[in-house]
This record gives sequence, structure tokens and C-alpha cells, in this order.
Amino acid sequence: MESAINTATHGKHKYCWEQNFEGIIVYVDIPDGLKKADIHVQFEPRKLSIRLGQDIEIDGTLCQATDSAEGTWLVDDGKLEVHLTKALKGEVWNCVFQGDATLSELNKETDKKRILLERLQNEHPGFDFSDAEFNGMVPEPRTFMKDI
Repeated sequence: MESAINTATHGKHKYCWEQNFEGIIVYVDIPDGLKKADIHVQFEPRKLSIRLGQDIEIDGTLCQATDSAEGTWLVDDGKLEVHLTKALKGEVWNCVFQGDATLSELNKETDKKRILLERLQNEHPGFDFSDAEFNGMVPEPRTFMKDI
């Protein structure tokens, strides 16, 4: 199941994001002609700061904790991709930054399903979960059947 790209705004800055079992990817458009040396990304467990040239694009408190030592970034096709590693693998985030709009219930359930299937596929590589379905509410991917 392909991941869903969500669009959000932090302050006046627009960005897109998606999540998987292990992390969050934030996409930010970069101005034409900006050099990689002019991009500064600062990772903290509960904070992310992105500066493009002299302008601070995003500086905010994350809605959940990350492993800041695992954070990376790259430029691909005119976009800055910031990869955050979730402190709690399998946790479904409702948003990236505190105060930003949260996912709709439909999008949250879709992300939960996709992340749970990703977890099950990783734990049971000999099985094919590509056509798996859930009836009713999707359980939390991080905790579902962990104590069995």
C-alpha cells in the first residue's frame, strides 16, 4: 500500500509530509538557485528547524518525539526532504508540528492500516500482506498483539 502525502501549513510556510512505520518525511519546496550549502536543518528530539538561505522556513515543536541522531535530509527534484526517525516505531502521528491541522479520521485510519501492514510484513517476511483487510477500526500499529 502506497503512503499518503499530506499537505500542511506551519505558520505561513506550506509543506507536505508522509509517514511510515519508522519515520516521517517532510517535503519543503526550495527556491530556484539555492545552493545545498545554504540549507540548514537542525534536529532535536521534539523540535525541527529548517533554514533556506537567510529565511527560516520552519521552526517548530514536533507533535511527537524523534530520535534526533537519526535525522537526515537531502535535496531531490527541487524539494528538500527531511527524514525524521520516530522515537516510538509504529506510532501514528496526527500532524508533524504542534498547532498544525491534524489528519482527518479517514486519513488517520488509512495511515494506521498501512503502518500496521508494514509492521506485520517486516515481522513476517514469508507472508504476503498486500491484500490484507481489516474489519472495523484498525488497531494501533505500535501496540497491536505485542504481548502475545
